[in-house]
Amino acid sequence: MPRKNIPADFVGSPGTLQFACALFCAAYFMMFLIYNYFFTHIGFTNHTFPNVWVYRYPSFKTLYEGRWFADVLIQLTGGSGVPTLQIGLAAGLQIINAFIFSSIWNVRDRLTIVLLVFLFSFHPALLDYYSFSVDHLSFVFGDTLALLGVLALDRLKGLKHRHICAIAAFVLALATYQPKIAIF
Repeated sequence: MPRKNIPADFVGSPGTLQFACALFCAAYFMMFLIYNYFFTHIGFTNHTFPNVWVYRYPSFKTLYEGRWFADVLIQLTGGSGVPTLQIGLAAGLQIINAFIFSSIWNVRDRLTIVLLVFLFSFHPALLDYYSFSVDHLSFVFGDTLALLGVLALDRLKGLKHRHICAIAAFVLALATYQPKIAIF
């Protein structure tokens, strides 16, 4: 059942899912071409060298930085030392973040959605997250959690637990990287 404030022609359109999948694949392919050195190369710099061995849990991120959820995400993706997997997951999640962002703002124009996806995918300020190989996924997933918290506050009206859902998402976002507070 379509929501009242969303045009039925967008929600009910049979091509909506195909459009989103095609856009996701195109943006992911373009990210792979543009940032292929992250996907195909293990570079040893002051940002990547300390991250090529497997971290124990809890690592210094939990003990000294308070980033316990980032530590959990790192362990779930292999405990560091797997930057190709982490950048692959983070790239896809960054594109999904653009779709979530357009949903929050009720963007329905396909050209605007394409521009948002490309902005989220290719803009260097957003992709500065990829300078730290062990944190590819945790930085991007922190943004996803912040966006989902906003989405919960906006879309779960009428549910008495929406504030708890939003607060949980915001707390987990901050537990991935504390400067995420600037997003709120």
